[in-house]
Amino acid sequence: QGMMTAIPRTAPGLGWVFGKSFQRTRTLMLLFSFLFLLAMPIALLIIGRDNYLTLVSSYNFLEAAFGEMSLNQVLWPLHLILALISLAAVAVLGSAGFRTFYLQNAVDRESSMPLGSSHQFLGRALALLAAFFFIFTVNAAATLAVFAGWGKMAHFLTYSTAYLKLFAATLELLAFCLVFLALSGTLFDAILTCVGIQFAWTSSVLHILGMTNRLTDLETDILWLLAPAARLFILIFRPLSVWQSLVMIVFWTIMAWFFYKKRPAEYAGVRNGQLPWYPALQPFFVLWGGTLLGSLVHGLFAGEQSVLSSPVFYIGLIAGALLGQVVSTIVSGKQLQKIKIVKEILPVLAGLALFALMTGLVYLWLAPAGQPW
Repeated sequence: QGMMTAIPRTAPGLGWVFGKSFQRTRTLMLLFSFLFLLAMPIALLIIGRDNYLTLVSSYNFLEAAFGEMSLNQVLWPLHLILALISLAAVAVLGSAGFRTFYLQNAVDRESSMPLGSSHQFLGRALALLAAFFFIFTVNAAATLAVFAGWGKMAHFLTYSTAYLKLFAATLELLAFCLVFLALSGTLFDAILTCVGIQFAWTSSVLHILGMTNRLTDLETDILWLLAPAARLFILIFRPLSVWQSLVMIVFWTIMAWFFYKKRPAEYAGVRNGQLPWYPALQPFFVLWGGTLLGSLVHGLFAGEQSVLSSPVFYIGLIAGALLGQVVSTIVSGKQLQKIKIVKEILPVLAGLALFALMTGLVYLWLAPAGQPW
């Protein structure tokens, strides 16, 4: 009778992972919440109601575009600042939520816990979602209070469309980053690869659209599929559909979950260049190097000639493709003297084939938005 009954302990589950992950990002979440407040509601209070109304009512040559994008002369720059802070928040909060993933002792400890990989991933992802929901909600409530106090609720309701699109674009970028956070062996490589693939894709597509005379005629969001960071800012210049962001959030999250489940624990601390999936990304850097150098050489020596019919462009394309492959290999962590030329040829050929495919699709299939009478 003197014996005490032991209280059974339940094994940690999804709630435990969520709590630990949320606690890990709580301080950073509060920091970015303050930065959001500083960038919009506090900035509006500093501007003042009278100055705000004067600026909004003044003529601006972008007036029609502002109306279409649910912005105005004052909210346009403030929205741009929010987009920049959102970009930084994704990088910082995402890194904080997954930083134990790259420490061998932490990976070993978490792998030995009675938790499945799905619980681990879902708990981390939900914690990041909760953090961004908190940041955006607090800022929206404070901004609403400012406009309500000014008697301009209609301004906030109009802007809410752009704000929701920014929130969706931020989550899309976060989901995209989760893929590389789950794949990479080091945190530095995860950020570098994520930034690199978006920059290489955006730059390459812009060059291809320019050389095929589709830069201003193309009415599609294909450009942003592999560069979700651009969606944070493109809304400032033209309206975008929020539905594409929602679809891509689901797609990238599923991809990240799949790679998380398949990731071996021994990947922790290994440079991306030594992991088996990295060569599949190198054609994108080949494409970027080829289009960049090809366009540059063409502009210097044959600017009066059509790009696709210029021999100078193709010389620069091949040279840039080789250079892009060498740079991506060095960045991956391999030493230059250990690079084998034969193994580097396949990604170069794949990158050139990708250029030919994209150019053909844009030039032949994606017709200009409007034909002259």
